[in-house]
Amino acid sequence: LSISTAYLDEDRNIQPIDDKVKNDIMGLVEWYSEKGMRVLGVGYKYVPSGKEITVEDECELIFTGFVVFTDPVKESAKVAIADLRDYGVTTKVLTGDNEYVSRYIGDEIGISTERIIVGPQIDSMTDQELQSAVESSDIFVRLTPDNKMRIVKALRANGHTVGLMGDGINDVLAMKAADVSISVDTGTDIAKDTASMILLEKDLGILKNGVIEGRKVYVNTIKYVKMIGSINFGYVFSLILATLLFNFNPMGALMILIFNLINDFACLIIPWDRVEDEFVREPRKWDAINLKNVMFRYGPMCPITDIMTWAFMIFVVFGTMCIDVVTVDSATPLFEKGSYDNVAQLILRREDLTGTNVEALFQAIWVIEQYWMQVWSIHIVRTNKLPFFQSWSCKALVISALVALAVGTILPFTGVLWEGISDFPMDLFQGDLFSVAPIFMIWMPIIACVYFFGSHLVKKRMLKTHGYFAC
Repeated sequence: LSISTAYLDEDRNIQPIDDKVKNDIMGLVEWYSEKGMRVLGVGYKYVPSGKEITVEDECELIFTGFVVFTDPVKESAKVAIADLRDYGVTTKVLTGDNEYVSRYIGDEIGISTERIIVGPQIDSMTDQELQSAVESSDIFVRLTPDNKMRIVKALRANGHTVGLMGDGINDVLAMKAADVSISVDTGTDIAKDTASMILLEKDLGILKNGVIEGRKVYVNTIKYVKMIGSINFGYVFSLILATLLFNFNPMGALMILIFNLINDFACLIIPWDRVEDEFVREPRKWDAINLKNVMFRYGPMCPITDIMTWAFMIFVVFGTMCIDVVTVDSATPLFEKGSYDNVAQLILRREDLTGTNVEALFQAIWVIEQYWMQVWSIHIVRTNKLPFFQSWSCKALVISALVALAVGTILPFTGVLWEGISDFPMDLFQGDLFSVAPIFMIWMPIIACVYFFGSHLVKKRMLKTHGYFAC
C-alpha cells in the first residue's frame, strides 16, 4: 500500500489514493487480521515491453485489493502449550505477521498478549535492552530474520535453553542460533537441513512428549552416573584402606572385573526405569558440584559397611577358629578352634599369611558384601524417597538386580574367581567357605539394613541442606 499511488474503485476505474482511502483500506486489513486472517495486498503496474524489471520499478503501483488467507489454530495447540507450561517450558511466538493476527492467535492458544513487541522496536534496542525485553513479552511480530536471531541470542544470554521451531527461509538464522532447532517435513529444504530434528507431524503435542522423554533419559543417566561415581568412590577408598591394613591382596583383579561386569548387567535396565513426576516437572542441567556432593556424602557409606564387615570377619567368622599357617601340601585342617588374639595377629599386618587360604576366604566374603551393597545402591540413588516403601523401580530393574545379586552371591562359592590364579586348594577353600556361610548369611541382612537406612539418613540430610539427591 505504501508504494501504491492509485487504486481500482468498485467500477474498476483508476483513482488516486489519498489518506482517507488508505485509512479505509487499513481499517479493513485490521478487521480481517483481528479475526486471525492473513492479508496479502495486490497491486500492478504497466511496464514498457522489453524493459528489464528491477527493484526500482516497485513504485507507483495501482492497488487492486488483497487476498485473505485463513489458517485455523489446531485444537491441540492450546492443550500442548498449557502442558509445556506445566513442565516449565515457556512458549514464545516469533513471527513476521502483524500484531493483530498475532494477538488473535495468542488469545486462541493461551499465550499472553499483554505486551507485544514489533520488529522496528527491536531494531532500536541494544542487546542489553533486548535481553530485558524478551523476559516481559511472549509475542514478537513483524520480525526480520535478524530480529528473530537477536531474540534467540538474548534468551540464551539470559541463561535459557532455547528450542526454535521453524519451517521457512526466514527462520534459518534463528534456528542456527538456538540450542535446538526443530522443523517439519513440509518445511523448506534449507530449514530442514538446519534443523536438529524434523517432526513428521506438525503437532506441538509431539514437542511435549519429546520434552518429557528427554528429561526421563537425562534423569536416568544422572542416576547411573551418581550411582557408579558414589559406589566407586567408596570402593576405592575401602580398597586403599584394606591394602594398608592387611598384608595380602584384599580383592583380586579378576574379582574386580567380574564384579564390574555383574554390576553393569544389573544397570542395563536403568534407561527404562520409572522416573518420578517431580524429576520431569522442571528442566534440569548437568551440575558437577551436585555430583561431587553426592559422591562425598553418600560414597562413604560403602567404607563404613566394609569396615563393619571386616570386623565381623576378624572377630566373628575367624574368631571362632585358629588359622594354622600351613603349606599347601599339608594335610592339617586349615581351621581349628582357637583364640581371637591369634586371629587378629594373622589378619592384620603382624604375620605372614603365605600358604594359607585366608586371603581367598577374606576376598570371597568381602566381594559378596560388595554385591549386596551395589544392588542396594541402584535402588537408593534412583529416588529421593524411601525405596520399596515409597517408590518402586520398574519390574525389569528389580529382576535384573536380583539376578545380579544371586550370581554375585553364588559365584564365590564355586571357586571360579580363583581358578588358575591361586595356589590355594580349592576343595579345602570351598569347604571353609561353606562352613562359615550360615553365620555370614545371618550377617548380610543386618549389614544391608545398616547400609539401607544409613543411606536414607544421608539422603534426607542432603535434601534438607542442598535440596537434591537423586537428581
